[in-house]
Amino acid sequence: MANWSQLPYELLVTIAKRVFVMEDFIVFGAVCKSWRSAAIKENFDVSMPQVPLLMLTPDKDDDYREFYFLYRKKTSRVFLPEARGRVCFSSQGWLCTVKHKGTGEMSLLHPFSRAQIQLPHIPASIIGDRTCL
Repeated sequence: MANWSQLPYELLVTIAKRVFVMEDFIVFGAVCKSWRSAAIKENFDVSMPQVPLLMLTPDKDDDYREFYFLYRKKTSRVFLPEARGRVCFSSQGWLCTVKHKGTGEMSLLHPFSRAQIQLPHIPASIIGDRTCL
């Protein structure tokens, strides 16, 4: 049996560029580390109309977040350690993450490329014990 994780990178990029549904692209990137390296935003046609994804509230604080795929009516766990211990709000395909307890660290996180942009901290007096801002 072939080792799918050892497919040539160029072949993985060709396959990734032929995946047009965001849910499938996410699953493609979740296969293994080598497939995830080809599942980058440059290899996905963002101009294709997409059904929105819903990120569910986590049951526990771990490195995964669950997304509900309206297209398939099912949930999938996505490896997203950058969101651990953070409250997430979405906008335009990005997540605004706020470290809920402690420092008020805030950043923008793209959940699929995992690119991050650090933002100014929010003072603890504004956050308090709230889960929504």
